[in-house]
Amino acid sequence: DYNNIGTIYDAAANSVCRGCTKMLNCWDENYTDTVGAFNPISDILRLNGEVTVDTLPGYFRDRCCKKEKLCSSVNEFYRNFVGRQNAKRQVSESRRIVLEQFQSIADMLIEVSDEISDITGYDVDATTAAAAAWNKIEKPADQIICPIDRFGRCRVDIYTSNTVKTSPTVLCGTLSDAVGRELDLPTISRIQGKTRLTFFERACFSVDFSAQQCCCGNNTICGDSFEYFSDAKGYAYLLLSDGMGNGKRAAIDSVMTCSILIKLLKAGFGLSSAIKLLNSSMLVKSTDESLSTIDLAKIDLYTGKAEFYKAGAATTFVLSKGEIRRFSSGSLPVGILEGIGCEKQGCRLAEGDIVVMVSDGALISGEGWLCEEIRKCGNLPAKELAVKLCQKAKEKAEAVQPDDITVIAAKIAS
Repeated sequence: DYNNIGTIYDAAANSVCRGCTKMLNCWDENYTDTVGAFNPISDILRLNGEVTVDTLPGYFRDRCCKKEKLCSSVNEFYRNFVGRQNAKRQVSESRRIVLEQFQSIADMLIEVSDEISDITGYDVDATTAAAAAWNKIEKPADQIICPIDRFGRCRVDIYTSNTVKTSPTVLCGTLSDAVGRELDLPTISRIQGKTRLTFFERACFSVDFSAQQCCCGNNTICGDSFEYFSDAKGYAYLLLSDGMGNGKRAAIDSVMTCSILIKLLKAGFGLSSAIKLLNSSMLVKSTDESLSTIDLAKIDLYTGKAEFYKAGAATTFVLSKGEIRRFSSGSLPVGILEGIGCEKQGCRLAEGDIVVMVSDGALISGEGWLCEEIRKCGNLPAKELAVKLCQKAKEKAEAVQPDDITVIAAKIAS
């Protein structure tokens, strides 16, 4: 019984005392005293990990004729007892993590179902026109469809087994004229031996994105990682992760965080389930403490709606019409506890608005100076703004304990 430490004494006594000439005296005439003498051994084992002849209770030192064998037997059974406890704990943790993984997969399937249900119909006329335009410049496709989503946006999906020879730019222009909608350059993927080209309607906004980093001290590797991409659904993602500490070890955690999240988001899965999978992956990655922050901005390029997701991340700053809005969070980084999620906040962005995301190294001297710099330099392109803010943060941090610094600047354009 790995829940009851007393079982190791029963096993040890059964192993050592059987056949002993003093067995009747110890276990018949003085049973209560003998059993009671084992109780102090529990504290000795928990403190030292083993019991020796010198640390045996006085009752055994004075009476037992097999002290060395008793100590050896107790220590062996105690090691087995601890091993069983650890195994039980690991199995329990594994079950919880696997349960979280399965729950994440269930959430992903629900998200896929929701995405399918977003299609409200198909534009037959656009499909016919797109097929006719395609056939003029390429071999006939296996399938061409034009779904309409619940926002009234149309896309053109083309599946073909043939090699596509026309450039994406020409294809985009030709199909845009055919369906009467301005389409964006296609996303291209391979599915079961076929090529899939998806042309979405061009979004109203674009993002001028740039990032700048400064390593801590003499490090050549920054412990922060960042990613930026736009998906085929018209969303732009800005992601910043700060690993624990700085240098190579921190970089491993932050790169893993960015890599997993970006792959899942590009695959079309939602943030909630992606973060659950990431958190459970961080928990099992290493026996050492392993954690990183998540700072993610999701911007709808059709509507300008922005959502900010944070797990242990620093404040995000938004400059809109000369005013600074701050988005902060008190949530924990991923990789610490099971069931970690992100806090979500949002706002509506317009042309000319600026989003600035930073790692905590940039805020060692506070947030006030950064707000003033963003206001002062709001007319600069994103690249110049990121460089200027990062350099200023480095100057501010020289007087105190340094840390890795990352600054992401994103400017909304039409």
